[in-house]
Amino acid sequence: MSLVFLLARLGPILEVALGIGIIIIVHELGHLIAAKLSGVRVERFSVGFGPRLFGVKVGETDYRVSLFPWGGYVALSGERPTDAADDPRALFRQPPRKRAFVFVSGVTMNFIFGIIFFILAFRIGVSFGHPTVGGVRPASPAWKAGIEQDDVILEINGKRGVDFEEISIITALSEPGAPLRLKVKRGQEIHYVNVIPEMSPEMGMPAIGIEPKASLVVGRLLSLNGVAPAKEAGIREDDQILAVDGAKVSSWSQFQKEIAQRPNQPTTITVSRENKPLNFQVIPIPEPRWIIGVELDFSAQIEAVKGNSLAQKIGFEAGQKIVAVDAKSIATLRGFFEALEESEGEIIITVESQDEKKDIQFLSSSQNTEALKSSIATKSQPVIAEVRPHYPAQIAGLAPGDSIIEVDTKEIEDAESLIGAIQNSGGEALELTYQRGNEAGKALIEPVLTTVGQPGMIGVLPKALPLVRHYGWLKSIQTGFSKTRTVVIQIYLSIRAMISRRISARQQLGGPITIAVASYYFASEGVAKLLYFLGIISISLVLINLLPLPVLDGGLLFLLGVEKLKGSPVSQKTQEALNYIGWALIISLMLWVTFFDIMRLKDWLDKGLF
Repeated sequence: MSLVFLLARLGPILEVALGIGIIIIVHELGHLIAAKLSGVRVERFSVGFGPRLFGVKVGETDYRVSLFPWGGYVALSGERPTDAADDPRALFRQPPRKRAFVFVSGVTMNFIFGIIFFILAFRIGVSFGHPTVGGVRPASPAWKAGIEQDDVILEINGKRGVDFEEISIITALSEPGAPLRLKVKRGQEIHYVNVIPEMSPEMGMPAIGIEPKASLVVGRLLSLNGVAPAKEAGIREDDQILAVDGAKVSSWSQFQKEIAQRPNQPTTITVSRENKPLNFQVIPIPEPRWIIGVELDFSAQIEAVKGNSLAQKIGFEAGQKIVAVDAKSIATLRGFFEALEESEGEIIITVESQDEKKDIQFLSSSQNTEALKSSIATKSQPVIAEVRPHYPAQIAGLAPGDSIIEVDTKEIEDAESLIGAIQNSGGEALELTYQRGNEAGKALIEPVLTTVGQPGMIGVLPKALPLVRHYGWLKSIQTGFSKTRTVVIQIYLSIRAMISRRISARQQLGGPITIAVASYYFASEGVAKLLYFLGIISISLVLINLLPLPVLDGGLLFLLGVEKLKGSPVSQKTQEALNYIGWALIISLMLWVTFFDIMRLKDWLDKGLF
């Protein structure tokens, strides 16, 4: 491992340590300044923790640097009521207004520095995901509303100039059932659409089913089962993909398609690095997968119809089932598309809903057929379209047209859940219940691990198409204050949404490992992005510290309020009991989020992100 590589890795780590250390020191500096102004005796102000290395004593205060120079603390005289009896300048001998000033000063400094971090980030120039739609999931809210790939979202609920991160957050925190008003640019045309978000099981929060447009710049290099083809070939992060085997690629999806078609084949990838074209030979590898030897098809049951589309205009509706084309029975979506492509001129499509049949007239042409295909989405029920010879499914007696309805007594609702059950089997035998016509059957099948037929991969992820926000001082200051306000509102809405269980706490909460990893990657993307992230951390710490929990600043302020109301301090016994409860709650929360952190870290390590 080269010295250059080690320094490249060490740089972001040092930046993160310095940045988070500054946040902690600033917090304690706030307490120090307030204590001095209030006449409270300050015994020590330490940069770092542990034994004293060096320092200077000014008056009564020892300003020191300690052995572990990360963060710091301030030690005040009489921080507990029992320690304040003999010192008139002890903290708990001061009137409530002075103590409140000392307690709130730490978060005040964090708030100020959070704004400063944002201002500096926008002054330097910070990159966000461009609000261009890179993909739309079929049957999703965005798809139903007619949003298309390459649409540029100009506004969401009246907020202009949004980036993809803001679009995702506004969507996740939207009110249930409330439509989002989007202004989008498609080519040279402007469209206004209303989209009602739906809960995403994968994300654990409301979403509309769009993803950001990817650039052709390599963002991450991954490991695939211990092998990293792109990384081992010499491709680096920030390389720009130009061509595959000499053929120019114009989009990341096109690049993925080209790689997928070349499993186990030596492939030349041309990249641009520092404005110089370089060629690397990579062998895409197919990822081993557990299979039973079937090809699945979508059913002919319509799940959604795109708004203002050809399908909607001629009478297709969600809930209908396509049963025939020109009186010829149809069982699957593939069969329907094949029947359309074989037809010419005017045809009759028969659909069924609630035991009622309806005939839809359709003028078959290549243009109309493509328009119809793109404007209906059907349920991804696990209907078998093809059975591979000599594989477990054929040996067990499964046949085309069979619908898998249960795996090990667990109901299968769609193709994704069947694929997931097979992949999670680890090769253990599965009992499949299937429907064939009006009869049900069972089959015991052992999945096999194979790379045959799997697409090629080289272990790369793209960077999102960037939107760089780089402003002058005045605009940076305005944006810094605006971003602070936005973060405060978003944190409040996130907490409210988690309490109401509209979004998953597991998806939203991150502990020290997640913060460290996120900080590292932000630092890897430049100082501006790290400053932006530190701004979010600073503002988040303000709101967390102000929660009315014992041992937090908010808890201390709450006890001061109680003292003011009752005319005397809360008893020492009560305070100690509350402190124990507070620490128990905080430690429990830290253990909880750290467990989630470890699960995330395992996934990151499996993908070779370190």
